Amino acid sequence: MIKVKDDWTWVVEHVEEELENDALYDDVYEYMTKHRIDLDQVKELYHDGLTHGIEDGKYLPFSQWFYEFSEEV
Repeated sequence: MIKVKDDWTWVVEHVEEELENDALYDDVYEYMTKHRIDLDQVKELYHDGLTHGIEDGKYLPFSQWFYEFSEEV
């Protein structure tokens, strides 16, 4: 769990920073291609999860959320 902000600008910056990891970047883009969605939609899904799952100002980092989310789909 990391400190998060329930704020779209924070989400965008956090996701972009996490996507500097080449392996995560490749996995996210593979998922987007498979499900025919764009990066903004992935960010929205993360933001929804954060909004509904935030506890004491903390939530999963994008990378951990993505791998758990993509396994469930």
